[in-house]
Amino acid sequence: MPFTRKTIVASALAVSLLSGGAAAGSVYAAASSPVTFSDVVSTHWAEKDITKLAMQGIITGYNGLFRPSDSVTRQEAVLMALRFAGLDDEVETNSVVVFPSSFEVSNFYKSYVALAFDKNLLDRNDEYALASSQTATAWGTAPASREWVTKLLVRTIGEKTKADMLQSTPSSFGDAGNIGKDYLGYVNAAVSLQLVKGVTETKFDPKANVNRASLATLFSRAERQYPVAYAGQQDGIVSKLSSSSISVYSDNSENTYSIDGNTRIYRYDSEQAVSLDALKLYTDVTVIGQNGKALYIEINGDEQHVQSYEAVLDRVIKSDNLMYVWINDKPVEVHYGDDLIVQDGSGKTIPLEQISRDSVITITEDAFRPAPVALSVKVKSAVEASLEGTFYSAGDGIITIMQNGSPVSKVLDSDVTVSIPGVTGAVLSDLTKTVDSVKLTLDDNGIVTKIEVTNRDVKAVAGASITSYDAVNKLLTMVDSNGTTPYALFVNDKTKFKYDGNTITLSEANSMLKAGRTISVTYSGTTVLSVEFLTSYSGVLTNTGVSGKLTLKLDNGSSVTVPYTYPDVEIAGDSTPAVSDLKAGQYVTIKLTASQDRASVIKVHQTIQYDVVKSIEGSNKLQLLGVDGTALRLDLTGVDLMDTDGEEVSLSDFVPGSVVNVAYNGNAPETVTEVPLTVGMVKTVGTGSLTVTANNGKSIIVPFDGGTDQLYIDGKKTAALSSVKTGQGAAVMTDAAGNTVIYASSGLSRAVSSYDAVSDQLITLQTSASDQNNYFFLLPNTAFTAKDGSTISPASLNHGDTVTVYAFRNTAIAVVKN
Repeated sequence: MPFTRKTIVASALAVSLLSGGAAAGSVYAAASSPVTFSDVVSTHWAEKDITKLAMQGIITGYNGLFRPSDSVTRQEAVLMALRFAGLDDEVETNSVVVFPSSFEVSNFYKSYVALAFDKNLLDRNDEYALASSQTATAWGTAPASREWVTKLLVRTIGEKTKADMLQSTPSSFGDAGNIGKDYLGYVNAAVSLQLVKGVTETKFDPKANVNRASLATLFSRAERQYPVAYAGQQDGIVSKLSSSSISVYSDNSENTYSIDGNTRIYRYDSEQAVSLDALKLYTDVTVIGQNGKALYIEINGDEQHVQSYEAVLDRVIKSDNLMYVWINDKPVEVHYGDDLIVQDGSGKTIPLEQISRDSVITITEDAFRPAPVALSVKVKSAVEASLEGTFYSAGDGIITIMQNGSPVSKVLDSDVTVSIPGVTGAVLSDLTKTVDSVKLTLDDNGIVTKIEVTNRDVKAVAGASITSYDAVNKLLTMVDSNGTTPYALFVNDKTKFKYDGNTITLSEANSMLKAGRTISVTYSGTTVLSVEFLTSYSGVLTNTGVSGKLTLKLDNGSSVTVPYTYPDVEIAGDSTPAVSDLKAGQYVTIKLTASQDRASVIKVHQTIQYDVVKSIEGSNKLQLLGVDGTALRLDLTGVDLMDTDGEEVSLSDFVPGSVVNVAYNGNAPETVTEVPLTVGMVKTVGTGSLTVTANNGKSIIVPFDGGTDQLYIDGKKTAALSSVKTGQGAAVMTDAAGNTVIYASSGLSRAVSSYDAVSDQLITLQTSASDQNNYFFLLPNTAFTAKDGSTISPASLNHGDTVTVYAFRNTAIAVVKN
């Protein structure tokens, strides 16, 4: 009958087959000191498994010897299997057990073999038949063969169904013909579960006797697939680590063990011992310890259970080990421990309090505690120190300011920037001695990187009309665009002049300062700071309701009203735009007529998001698909191409399935920028955020406010974050306006048609004649896995294979072969 496998605590398997004598009812705790056997050297192929079971108290030796090559009998193997499964305490040792005369078992083991029959570890008919066919040796004392022990082990761990399913599957071993017909499915199942290996890559040797080393290895591997808890053993995550100790966190508690030269350390993917350096913080381990000392440590994986995110530091409350940060303009509490690691941008360790408020920091916190704790903080972009005073001089790489009547000099950065209100492209020579109040920004080395003038009262007049200009006295007179407010201002050698976006000199501008000319001016007091001869205006539409006129708020804060008669209007994606399509709040460029008195062309600036279908190198075009399904082939001649960091890239860097924002000036694209896209699987769902395990293994926290942020689950928009489920596929990006967009996918069951390596698409069979969503773009980091979690390649998929596709907008997040 089927049984439910138990968890065992200190259920030692130190039985006669391993200790040399029958020990019914014996229970062994973990060893109190490292166990070694003189006949098991460090290079022995089973040394790791023998060491582990010995330190668990499961096996012992013979006066310091293990005798790894000694054979194991069937009845001994049965007893070990029962103890492994936690069933040996159910045996009725005083009961009378009667077997057929042909089925001989030593008296001590009869009750255990009977229990194995009852619990379906053994098949009564199969074993009776085996005994009848091998009468030369008693069934119980006969050596256990490799195929027989494999069958016992697979049934012990409850995987008989898997064995039945694989019974007709050909074995990969070259000697498969020697495997008994009743054992083939069990051998296949054990290989699939990574419980057994061949004696070589091509040879299983099914009839060979199992020795003590092999049996120890089999049950040790079974522990990895089907964990068993033993006294002194802890499975958890490394929370602290030093050369002399290790702390392991599990079940909301933390235990610390000492480490010394006798501690044996192994990896899950190797049979050989490794050094202490192989241990990494926040990874999974198994520790077997006694009296606070680690005897055995096994590294169970390389994934570090941490998650990192960027935040802006607000304040630190050291007494409470608490800091407040801003994430997406929302205040968040972050708790940290006394061992928090804090580094500046260069990696130098610094006190947390040394980080300036409003600095951008990267926080790494654990992902294994119910209430995560920050583990490290690194400064990404510090708020730099500053000085304020009155400008005095600048030259030879030094700037001097006056503070409280005393000069203070600082070294200038070679790329120092100068910011003066109303002055575009300001340089050091634009600063006015003893007049300008300045703020100097310093980097970590005290070098000035930025100079800001803070006391200039700059005003702007847009669309002014010149009434006169006196070149001798450099006096400019003008009236505003309404013709109601007059101005008399002086030009000087520091006044900036621009025509059609290009800088010109005062002498070049003199001939253009004619009565009736339309200009935009910035000034401070009676001094002109800049003059721009206008061919166009750019700004935000504030009024479209007055017939024949448009009002703009320009970038310098001033407003201008522009008349129009029959202007051309350009709106990307609109084939028949008109002035009536314009809306307040849109950013536009209005090109003026030659007489500068009215609008000639009105271009709406906007950003539209698309999915990349493919790049067409020869013609320098991108084939795109709009969010609404509109197809577009975009000519990129003269268009700037940017990656997610704003760095220039080539056309081929835009892969199918990636997302881009196209910035338009009217109908003309100006820039194409790749949108940062995170794809993975939902790990946890909170009240105002969710955690996604990205396909690169990293965990990210995604805040969600339910307001401007958007959530789509299987293509349907919703504001209910609680509707997202753990294990769903997730794609996280921002829309064209910069709002967070989350796509969650429950997965689609599809049948594979083909994989197109050229276009990098997975084509699936149509579910109906109208099914047009049977193709999926593949990203470079789209995950392809088998049902057991192992990685596969898309090229390994065959026509007709059933897969589950987690996707958004026809782009695959992950594909799982069923």
